[in-house]
Parts: sequence; C-alpha cells; structure tokens
Amino acid sequence: MKHSLSLLTLSALLLLCGCESFNYTKHQSVPVSSIPAGANIFVDGKEAGVTPANLNLPCTQSHIVSLFKDGYKQCDVVIKRVYCPENAVIDATNNGIRSGDFFGSANQGVANGLASYVMAESRGETYKLPRPQFPYL
Repeated sequence: MKHSLSLLTLSALLLLCGCESFNYTKHQSVPVSSIPAGANIFVDGKEAGVTPANLNLPCTQSHIVSLFKDGYKQCDVVIKRVYCPENAVIDATNNGIRSGDFFGSANQGVANGLASYVMAESRGETYKLPRPQFPYL
C-alpha cells in the first residue's frame, strides 16, 4: 500500500510539473518570397506579412499560403505536412526504457513510451513542412 501511495504521489507531481510541456506545438520556419518582392502574405486566410519573409508555422496541420500584389495574379501554394515519425519513435523508445528502469516495470515503460509517442504526434513532432516553391507572380 505504501508503495502504491508513493507511486501515485510521484505520478501526480510529474503531471502537475509537466503540464506546461503539453501545450508545446512544434513550429517550423518556412521562407516565402516573390518576384517582385512586396506581395502581401496570407496563411490560412489570415494576414501574415509581406515578402520576403520567414513564417513560423505550426507542423500540426497543412497550410495554404496566398500571395497578393496589386497588378499581379494571386498565387496560392499548399504546404502539405509530411509524416516523418523517425525521431518521435526514437524519443518514445528512450522514454519507455527510462520509465521502465525508473519504475522497475517493463509494462510501465511500454505504457509511457506509447504515451510519449502519442503526445509527440499531437504536438506535430512527427511532421515536417516541406520548403514551398512559389511561382512568379
């Protein structure tokens, strides 16, 4: 009973201390340019700046980048996120091994490894945004 109470207390403390990390979302810098420069940039329908620029976009979703400049045709480019789970799998495996060693339980290690992978995926860590190719305006 004493062991399970200590484990429960430790788990509660880890959850309370780690809550900030649950709000983390991976972002990636995406360069946007146009010829001629000075086009207005909209990302997913929201104004994001003027070309040339580096946009800090979340990897949790794909994006539509639109460029507008008076006297030129509008340019829309879809930046489709790419699934790249390699790093998240390695991190999840390492977290599982550390947890299993810490708790002395392979089952706990597997559970924590899987939970780590699910969290990484929800934060966008398993995705990358490819470098977009913008045609001339």
